[in-house]
Amino acid sequence: EGARPDPLSQQARRTHASTAMVQALAFAPWGTRSSAGQVKARAASSGRPHAHPLRLPVASSRASRGTVPRWLVAPASATEGGKDVETERPEAGEAAEDKDEDPRFYWDAANLRWVRDKRGQPLSAWKEGGYTQIKPKTGEAYTVWPAVHIALTNRGLKSIPVEEALKMCQENKAIIVDVRPEYQYKKSHADPSVNVPLYRAVQGTTFFDQVKKLATAAMAMQATERNPDFGQDAKAVLGDEERLLIVACTIGGTLETKTVAQHKPKEFNDPEKAFGLESRSLKGAYELIEAGYENVAHLEGGLAMWDYKELPVTK
Repeated sequence: EGARPDPLSQQARRTHASTAMVQALAFAPWGTRSSAGQVKARAASSGRPHAHPLRLPVASSRASRGTVPRWLVAPASATEGGKDVETERPEAGEAAEDKDEDPRFYWDAANLRWVRDKRGQPLSAWKEGGYTQIKPKTGEAYTVWPAVHIALTNRGLKSIPVEEALKMCQENKAIIVDVRPEYQYKKSHADPSVNVPLYRAVQGTTFFDQVKKLATAAMAMQATERNPDFGQDAKAVLGDEERLLIVACTIGGTLETKTVAQHKPKEFNDPEKAFGLESRSLKGAYELIEAGYENVAHLEGGLAMWDYKELPVTK
């Protein structure tokens, strides 16, 4: 029998490619960026490549009105009135070291990723300004991914392999909490498991809601938004559950930030995984902890790995 392809890499590529397209379609037109000439000029003057200072898409309008400090949403400098101006970032000599408990980061909208870099601002600065909560063009506000990653990492969230998760469920020591939308859960889910959707179908009718629906429909996907009642739904389904809550989604995601090179056994920091691999199950684990649940873990490899290992499912 021929070797089957790894479902994680295939599913992850498809999911993140779709996510990037949706983000680009939904947010890019409203971002604010420096021109290519300005970026090249800064790179030449500094003697090193310069990250494109595209601001947080959802915060760019607030930054232009002065309600958000520019150094929170751009790594080095900003454009004002068509001119390149210096921002309020501290001088390099004054910047604190990038420590695990208070790392520096910013949103690189040119590459649609979070960057962990000393050019950004520490998590404490984001929290002090109240900017860890982002209100998107559609749906409810949510916590930015780096803040979620840092909180889960500092907490020591465990990832449970699928075989171990099944054994724990059979021994009545754990319960799998599937945070995918209800329509996906009904189509197929791990057995046993319960469904507490972290996202729901887009219910708004604003211009941005319609753009999101059209963008996702073009890719044969359903437009979703954060479920504002996730905490209440969790309480209704789980009650005062004391067993281990193993949170699951399709791809699983990871908190790991290092990658092992294939050509030699050496770990290195992967810029694409500066804050692990974002997933709905990791966000769901964070929200469950915020809702008061203490005994929470994460399904390693997600339901893609569950299916790959041919573990019990209900369709």
